Amino acid sequence: KHVVHLAAFGGWNGPHPPTFSNGSSLSGEKWCEVFMKFNEENDGLFDGIDWDYEGNDNLDAPTAKFTLETLDIMADFTTEAKSQGLIVSMAP
Repeated sequence: KHVVHLAAFGGWNGPHPPTFSNGSSLSGEKWCEVFMKFNEENDGLFDGIDWDYEGNDNLDAPTAKFTLETLDIMADFTTEAKSQGLIVSMAP
């Protein structure tokens, strides 16, 4: 029986996808390509990913809020990952 393995991104007090002061960042599609390459180099260890972005104990921390850029990266990564046959999960 196959056991599904998901790579989790985030966690309480964990980092969000990087964005830079000029508003640029690694696109969700590009980030997915990097993940896919990593996964292929590791014999397809992961069947997909789990978005586990949460808040931060420090309400002034940049990861205490979700920016539009973060949500765009997540959406674009998810779209690309699903088109490649990966499982994408997220629980509220």
